Amino acid sequence: MLPNYGSRNGGGKYGGWPKSGEIDIMESRGNRNYGNLGVEHMGSTLHWGTQYVNKYSLTTAHKKVKSKTLADGYHRYTLYWDQNGMDFYLDDDHVAKFATPNQGFFRWGNLPGNNIWAHANNAPFDQEFYLIMNVAVGGTNGFFPDNVGNAGYNKPWSNRDTNAPEKFWRAKNLWQPTWQGDDAAMQVDSVRMWQLQ
Repeated sequence: MLPNYGSRNGGGKYGGWPKSGEIDIMESRGNRNYGNLGVEHMGSTLHWGTQYVNKYSLTTAHKKVKSKTLADGYHRYTLYWDQNGMDFYLDDDHVAKFATPNQGFFRWGNLPGNNIWAHANNAPFDQEFYLIMNVAVGGTNGFFPDNVGNAGYNKPWSNRDTNAPEKFWRAKNLWQPTWQGDDAAMQVDSVRMWQLQ
């Protein structure tokens, strides 16, 4: 989820990422045979901070599902969110609880500089957010770690590569088979959102 305050205005009320926050209800690498980090693994995450270089990220430990993989059928990913914090669920299993810090996220994170969220303890998570669903296929931010195997070979690019997209594309004959079939696609049965007064 991303802030709903006009993306043309820098991504949120408090400024560009990560100042206005990000809420990841579910993050997973959907590839089969990706070490123990693939389709059987998920996590829930909050991202927030004052600058990209010193962002503070609050993350739960990844949690495996009880069944074989996340692709074995439809699963329910749930977020309960109010001024006191957020609770994340996978089906009926509690994945994470992020309580709003009494002293606010800025002090709790011991962030440098001026407190850009001084008015509310739950800022930047005191604004409306919108839901996004995406499939990440690569990147150099570390979400796909270096030296992790998939179907007998390591990731074809490094997080330090300046030509990572080119290396990714040139190795398509290796990774493309791991994304074929119904168990390697994002399928959505329904999305439901409620706002309680």
